[in-house]
Amino acid sequence: MTDDRIAICPECRSDQVTSEHHQAFLINTGEHYCHTMKTQDADSPSKCLECKWEGERKNLLLIDDPKAKKKEAKERAQYERLKAKFEAQP
Repeated sequence: MTDDRIAICPECRSDQVTSEHHQAFLINTGEHYCHTMKTQDADSPSKCLECKWEGERKNLLLIDDPKAKKKEAKERAQYERLKAKFEAQP
């Protein structure tokens, strides 16, 4: 995921969820044919490792990532300290 949200199970709210990736190969040659399903596809099969829920990625709940909020606050505080230090210089 590329934003500041995490996916959680709609049943037990665990963040221990998986998404499947499927590929197709030519039977006679073993040559790779295509990626039929990618992990970011909304209809990719998903599972919860905690409660064994099964569904599709689009059914997972997205919540704000608490770690991202802490990181953002830390970076903001560091910026403010540097800004104050710079402004205090003659």
